Amino acid sequence: MEKEIVINKGIVLNMDSVKFSFLNSEASNTDIMKYLKLKYHSYEILCRDLLNPVINVLEKDSKIVFEKSCEEIKEIYNDIIPFSYKEAFELKNDNFKAFVFGTIGVGEMIENLGHTTYKVDGITLTQKKYSPNGDFIEEYEHSNIFEVHKINGEKLGIKEAIYAVKCWCTTTDKEHWLWIEEKYKDDPLEAIASTFRVHESIIPYIRAIKRQGDILLCELEKEVTPDKNDNIVPLSKEQYFGFLKAQA
Repeated sequence: MEKEIVINKGIVLNMDSVKFSFLNSEASNTDIMKYLKLKYHSYEILCRDLLNPVINVLEKDSKIVFEKSCEEIKEIYNDIIPFSYKEAFELKNDNFKAFVFGTIGVGEMIENLGHTTYKVDGITLTQKKYSPNGDFIEEYEHSNIFEVHKINGEKLGIKEAIYAVKCWCTTTDKEHWLWIEEKYKDDPLEAIASTFRVHESIIPYIRAIKRQGDILLCELEKEVTPDKNDNIVPLSKEQYFGFLKAQA
């Protein structure tokens, strides 16, 4: 009988202890529960969207133990308080922090904190469009505007200014926010390029980049296996926009 059940993209429930873990990180059981409460606002929603689909695929013995674990979770779930913006921002584990911010509406958060536009730039590129099956459809002109914003960090307990870049497409009017390091604040194009980081050894072999929000894909000229000690570095704006062939 299974003792550990993967319930959601790296979140594992140990049914013996009724404790959660995340990708072998140091994220605590409480932190993971706070994340779940942020994403699934009530126990009923948690069951409908996450727990019940797991129950439906378990063998009989595992199902009995899992259902018992769910009852224990139910007893405390409604008293769990989800992450505040400040708590989420202060998380130490980068992987778990990114996981949490995938649930928080960053644009809404930034509006709540308060911000001012710091610098703006844009670029128009010839991009490729693909079908949902990956078949090439056509090339088209794609214009993006990148706005660096200075964010008020007082509600996060941060005295220093923090910065984010807002990317929006002039065609679809869709926007997407990404946090950036202060050193990139004066160049919006360099700022967005800095959010695409790869093993340094693969850069000479990149044929094309495809990006959808935070999902980053590299097509390489040949198969390359980075060394475990290889540096992970941001692309320059020349590299990034030179390689970028598709985005959504």
